[in-house]
Amino acid sequence: MGTNYINELERLIEELKEAKRMKDLEKINEIRMKFPELISQDILIHSYTDRNEIDRLQVEFNQLTKET
Repeated sequence: MGTNYINELERLIEELKEAKRMKDLEKINEIRMKFPELISQDILIHSYTDRNEIDRLQVEFNQLTKET
């Protein structure tokens, strides 16, 4: 599950960047709700490498949402 999970988080971050660029507040809010839901599923992730990558993506997400 790790790689697909991380790919999904990365995809959401890219969508968030695009939504911010387009100033699409509805899409931004949708992603703001969806991302934490996915992060809460990380109990299924056991790999240390995956955990580090997920933490990095969480920080990037937090920075992007703080700017909005």
